[in-house]
Amino acid sequence: MKKHVLLVIALSLGLAGCCSRSSSDSSSNKPTLERGWIGGEFKTTKRKPVAGAEQNTVYVKQVYPNTPGEQAGLKASDVVVKVNDSPVTDLKDFRALIDAAPPGSRATIQVLRSGESLDLPVTIGRESYHEWHAITLGFRLTSKLDLWPDPDFSLGALACYDRVQDRTELNSPEVVLQHQEKDSQGERGVHSSEGWNAWLVIFGANAHKRILKQEIVPADEARPVARADISRQ
Repeated sequence: MKKHVLLVIALSLGLAGCCSRSSSDSSSNKPTLERGWIGGEFKTTKRKPVAGAEQNTVYVKQVYPNTPGEQAGLKASDVVVKVNDSPVTDLKDFRALIDAAPPGSRATIQVLRSGESLDLPVTIGRESYHEWHAITLGFRLTSKLDLWPDPDFSLGALACYDRVQDRTELNSPEVVLQHQEKDSQGERGVHSSEGWNAWLVIFGANAHKRILKQEIVPADEARPVARADISRQ
């Protein structure tokens, strides 16, 4: 019995490796997608909303140099209230508004800072990326249970679906070091876990992004972003 189990595991890992290699070999054929970008790290807090922010819970965790957000005057601990005239009630709202803005266009981000409301004009930058999809075959070892589909859920090793919303900033110290190491291997871009993972018994599928470039764009050089999945992010 043990021999049969080991044989199945070996075959599963082998097939998973084949799937991964076939995906990486097609990088030259992948379309380059774009979306709006201002840089920095933004988080959601579960604390009671700041006075004057209504139901807003999005705040600036980190601002990196040489980004549109830094040029606009965003600072750590700013609470984001609106982008142009659109209220921001969660991180998904905020990212959707920035993602959909054409690079080079102008936007106004309303923030609360030390109880004062500020309107910060920002010129939207550009993030270029590739989308990657993979199918795997194997065993998933976990005991995590999350029975409420919201839409994430987990039934232990049997089935799961989860979304990864963390963004990758090329200006962050961790990514700068990682990118220097990867450059020696000839890889293009930086892996980002942003995407989704799904699993059913021994079959898995996932999607993630590879960030190619994040750049400041001069004002009024706006053009439509080439995006295939902004509505699903």
